[in-house]
Amino acid sequence: MKWISAHLEALLILLLAGFVIAWLAHDHHPGDTGKTVEASSSTEVKHAPKIGIAIKSPVKVYAGGAGLKSKIELPPEVVQDDRQQVISSSKIEGDQPHTITTVIDTDTGESRTFVRDDPLPWLAWEDHGGIGIYTGIRNGSPAIRLQAHQGIFRIKAVNVGVVASLDQLLKGPVSMDYFVGVGAEYRW
Repeated sequence: MKWISAHLEALLILLLAGFVIAWLAHDHHPGDTGKTVEASSSTEVKHAPKIGIAIKSPVKVYAGGAGLKSKIELPPEVVQDDRQQVISSSKIEGDQPHTITTVIDTDTGESRTFVRDDPLPWLAWEDHGGIGIYTGIRNGSPAIRLQAHQGIFRIKAVNVGVVASLDQLLKGPVSMDYFVGVGAEYRW
């Protein structure tokens, strides 16, 4: 325990450096937009065989051709192929909004689904929160921390909220330190 106390500053710097390197190496940050990728099959259907099925009525697709596909930001090979027609395009809201678009090949009947990350809203309500209990070292002594946080609103990828924590040293007198505050953080 003395070794940890003596080297705590160096350990914290190494930990912070590790987080910074991981963040820089992470290829997706909130707000990344314009990336349209083909979705992979879910595990539930990944190994199920596809079968042909006759349809009584023609499949309904969205009119607009290449212009519509370009507006949805589908890959160029899909935009330029007249056999690829849009049969569905839906928005999914959440921490990172997405647009999910499915196209069908009018020659083969094969369908493909694409996912695009949409821009984060400039202002949105933030309803995420959490509570946790942690153990660690505080001022060179073992301690336990109870912490809670609650988001209030978000400006793009910056979350504004409240946080409260209680710290109790595991050795010595019972005297809790506390912190209550409001702040902003960038999440990835």
